[in-house]
Amino acid sequence: MFKYSSSAMINFKKLFSRLKNEDQKIYLCLSGGGVRAMAFHTGVLKYLAQNEMFNKIDSISSVSAGSLLTGFIFSKNNLYWPEDQSFLNETLPLIKETLLSGDLLKKMKNITFEPNIDSWFNRANRLSACIKEVWGIEQQMGDVFSGPNWIINTTCAETGTRFYFFGRNFIGYRYGRFDSSNIYISDALAMSSALPFYIGPYVLKTGEFNWDYSLDDVAPDEDNIQEKFENIHILDGGIYDNTGLEAFLAMGKGFRKADYKSGLFILSDASEVLREQNSSDWLEISSSGRSKKIMANQVRSLRMRNFHGYLERGDISGYYLRLGDNYFDRQLVRGQLSSGWSNDSIIDSKVGKHVSQLETGLQPLSERDFDGLVSYGYELLRLKKRIFP
Repeated sequence: MFKYSSSAMINFKKLFSRLKNEDQKIYLCLSGGGVRAMAFHTGVLKYLAQNEMFNKIDSISSVSAGSLLTGFIFSKNNLYWPEDQSFLNETLPLIKETLLSGDLLKKMKNITFEPNIDSWFNRANRLSACIKEVWGIEQQMGDVFSGPNWIINTTCAETGTRFYFFGRNFIGYRYGRFDSSNIYISDALAMSSALPFYIGPYVLKTGEFNWDYSLDDVAPDEDNIQEKFENIHILDGGIYDNTGLEAFLAMGKGFRKADYKSGLFILSDASEVLREQNSSDWLEISSSGRSKKIMANQVRSLRMRNFHGYLERGDISGYYLRLGDNYFDRQLVRGQLSSGWSNDSIIDSKVGKHVSQLETGLQPLSERDFDGLVSYGYELLRLKKRIFP
């Protein structure tokens, strides 16, 4: 676990003193984590809107639930990123109404249990249809967006690499790109959210698209995806990276653009927290599900250590906002890292513990849980902004 020593505190204060730059761009990462992630991210966005920072968001990198939320916001504002007050007064209430209804999950369940085998094996493709019908997201990726750059992350099962939507292109690391203008936003959201087994892969026929292999990292003779695969199966972007950070910071290589170092990174992470489990039973110990959670947690930890390294050296400015038990966040609200903090914070309360342990699915939220998750995201960013102004 990354430890925050007193010396690190001094370093952080020096680092975050430059955040007063009013022109500083914000690079936002929105993780996966089901409806609880959508509500938590909404709290982070609420803080930014209340502090008139929406117009500073330069780029959003989203995964799974983070993609669903971003797509919902764009769609409900006619592909414009809303102004601060518009988000607070109009979009936020829509998000709350939608997550409390659970209509998307209800529609998915109806499809899943249809007496039709295609419904089972094409649930990701059907999820797109549900998003269109239930949420009314009918625009295409080629339509004109106004606002932050939006990177929608997915994972390709055949190559084991990150594929992503950016602008009017669908891009695969080492495998080229194609014009995705005619792909519906709902399709892109379904791909980014296509969790294995629960939803399953979104199937793309490679021959239906005109692939461009001119990118620097592509060797056309070796990486011609159309010759290798008739179909590719696109899965939840969280399989490769559930934080969304890879869009900005490549592991082992550094930042993808020099400009990123002058911006402010906000990583909103509501992915599942790995918790202790009594595994005295052999079957529990051997459970592939438990093993996958351990591996996913380690991948996330390695990415965050890399990110925190840049923070400690003062190379970048940023905040990591983690829903769930986190040593640093608990020390913040208990006053161990700064004097004068109140002890009634939701982060260190029974409500905070409860909402941080909610399932990471698409189930409907109660009003209490939605408000608790929004408050958690809002307060966590507020606390870190105050201690590192």
